[in-house]
Amino acid sequence: MSAPNRPGVPRRGSMPRRAFLKGVGLVAVAATLRLPFGALDAAARSSGTTVTVNGTSYRVDGSGFVYVSRDGGDTWQVHVNLGPMYSVQSIRKERGTASLDVAYSAHRFGLVLSPDQRSWRTA
Repeated sequence: MSAPNRPGVPRRGSMPRRAFLKGVGLVAVAATLRLPFGALDAAARSSGTTVTVNGTSYRVDGSGFVYVSRDGGDTWQVHVNLGPMYSVQSIRKERGTASLDVAYSAHRFGLVLSPDQRSWRTA
């Protein structure tokens, strides 16, 4: 015969329904947020693509960061932080300037380096 249920005390080997539903909800939200990028995001982070424009190097790692080096890649500083909701998929040299492919949710758009090399503009 099993022990009687006491209010607020879960039976041995069980999980309270509220805690279970919270956990399932958090896992579902986390999986949904990562869905648009998936393996592409991990591949971009591992590649660390770099381009050089007018003696200045730019590097992306798949996150929302773009790094800059003016000493041939010995040191890197953050050039721009697009934020955690953006994923910079690739960087390439195009028409004498740098161009980014950026993902946000399920959408993609392009950014190009401004002529003064201080900011990024929509392509």
